[in-house]
Amino acid sequence: MPSYKFSKEEKLKSQKVIQQLFENRQSFHFFPLRVIWGKIAPRLNQYPVQIAITVPKKRFPKAVDRNRIKRQVREAYRLSKPILYEKLAPFDEQYGIMIIYTGKKQPKVNELYKSLKSMRKTLVKAIKKQKEQE
Repeated sequence: MPSYKFSKEEKLKSQKVIQQLFENRQSFHFFPLRVIWGKIAPRLNQYPVQIAITVPKKRFPKAVDRNRIKRQVREAYRLSKPILYEKLAPFDEQYGIMIIYTGKKQPKVNELYKSLKSMRKTLVKAIKKQKEQE
């Protein structure tokens, strides 16, 4: 049975890794989410993915609104995570993902689920393509 927990080790907190993600600039956009991803060179733990979620202060000045959006994105990711882990298992590597909410208003939960489903499919395709090139 897959685990739907979102543990502390699955959160991306390393400044070095986040900086590497932005330097490499492998990204795609599924409204209302922009996804920046990359391989984490020395594997940090047993999880195949570490994730960070951010909401711009410029669009949502109130912390209450930003925190609510992050909670909704985190919940949508947590529920779709087992499928992503299953798809990434054959690669035996660790990836860092930064999700940036780009919408201008509070999201609908269905909208987030659809975006994360598309993100998952595109991410797996991009990783397969990258593996073939190596």
